[in-house]
Amino acid sequence: MAELTEFAAQMVLLLTSFLLIWYIFRLREKRKIGDPELKYEYDGRARNPHSLIDPDELALKELDRLIEDGFNQ
Repeated sequence: MAELTEFAAQMVLLLTSFLLIWYIFRLREKRKIGDPELKYEYDGRARNPHSLIDPDELALKELDRLIEDGFNQ
């Protein structure tokens, strides 16, 4: 009787481990498919370098803040 109980417990644990491994791989694949950063390979170049010539208002305000923080230190 003890052998049957031990065998049943081993089968339950084995099935549980397989289900957890399957679930982890499924989550990993979902995250890989949904991640837009993985769709291109990084080459170090700007995607639209012409847009960097004219800074926007937010960038200018941030630059002013950084300069003021530098003088205050």
